[in-house]
Amino acid sequence: RMTILVILLGFSQWSSAQTHSQNGVISVRLVSIDSNEARFDWGASSTNTTSVYRKTKSATSWTQIASGITIKSYVDSSISPNTEYEYMFEATTSSYMTDIYGYISVAYNLELDSVVNRGDILVVVESLLFPSLSTELSDLENDLISDGWNPLFISHSSSTGVSDLKSRIDSADGVHGLDAVYLIGHLPVPYSGEIMPDGHTDHRGAWPTDLYYVTPATDWSDVHVIRTNTARPANENIRHDGKFDQNTISSELMCPIGRVDFYNLTKSPTSELQMVKDYLEKASDYKRGHINPMEVGIIEDNFTSISEGFASNGFGNFSAICDDSLVVSDVLTGLVNNGNYKWLYVCGPGTDTSMSGFAKVSQLHNADYQGVFGMMLGSYFGDWNTQDNLMRSSVANGKLLTNVWAGRPNWFFHHMGLDNPIG
Repeated sequence: RMTILVILLGFSQWSSAQTHSQNGVISVRLVSIDSNEARFDWGASSTNTTSVYRKTKSATSWTQIASGITIKSYVDSSISPNTEYEYMFEATTSSYMTDIYGYISVAYNLELDSVVNRGDILVVVESLLFPSLSTELSDLENDLISDGWNPLFISHSSSTGVSDLKSRIDSADGVHGLDAVYLIGHLPVPYSGEIMPDGHTDHRGAWPTDLYYVTPATDWSDVHVIRTNTARPANENIRHDGKFDQNTISSELMCPIGRVDFYNLTKSPTSELQMVKDYLEKASDYKRGHINPMEVGIIEDNFTSISEGFASNGFGNFSAICDDSLVVSDVLTGLVNNGNYKWLYVCGPGTDTSMSGFAKVSQLHNADYQGVFGMMLGSYFGDWNTQDNLMRSSVANGKLLTNVWAGRPNWFFHHMGLDNPIG
């Protein structure tokens, strides 16, 4: 099990002559592949010596297959067709504060049989929205079936406690053995921890986490933390207040979970219901090929001088899952409006409702910014259950279907290079 260490540093900048995000990751690419050989290259990365590890997708441990590589390429001559392999590249470097890593998944002639049955997905729809979404949910059901899922739909009230919704999810898992959970609407939001991963002391306390719904109930307690927060009452965490103690999860997830929630986006010119309708429509358009983006990721790094190198989430992921990556100075205007790109990474100093260099939420409405899958980082807005939250507002507009707060910790999406779901 990998333990994620969150370094509690504020998002203040210091000077550096190098691009930390590019130096802090191995941007590994697949050059070619055939029935028994895969060729990799990471020529753009600052590495000294590199080790290579491999496992199959379902394996739980790595096997080292090479070490001491001083060139920036490698050939694995021992692969087999119809097998999904995952690689980890680990390198020493003189350009970053620790060893650096790169990940990629590859396969040759992967047969369709391996993806036609993804399993059971529970779709939970907020009960006030459910009656008005009959058309969109019918399309969603068809799209999920076409994508290899067996969808199960239920409605649930937003006024219940988180334990009530968890009981229903656990019950469905007990019957079906769920493979994914998809929340639609402002369903109850679990909070947990005494954390401030954006480094701001006024933001310390409980943050929202839907991971509560897909981990054992016995992992969660509400008896230890006593954290007052008059600056941000939502983050206050007191014993027996319904917010949990844990800063990290201690068990593997029973399945992936995601949420589409446009509640309390007051700066939007449209209603919550209409935003959900619009989202489900663009999600369907993407799945049916009506949105056909270029296999390119765009990166806007407004934290270039911070040594953690947050935008390495863009450089590292995009080399593995896209044909190319493009660094831009302004995602909302200029060159980006002339393209149609699949991935987006943007970071910069933030508030709940804005990111310096990117946008305020009022600028997002009717803006045709690019990226179907998004990653963002900045102060405050990673705490996503707030009024006019930047991350949720970004998904409600443009082409974005997903968005994660990436950099503390890092996210890894290399499995999507073989058309695996984002979960």
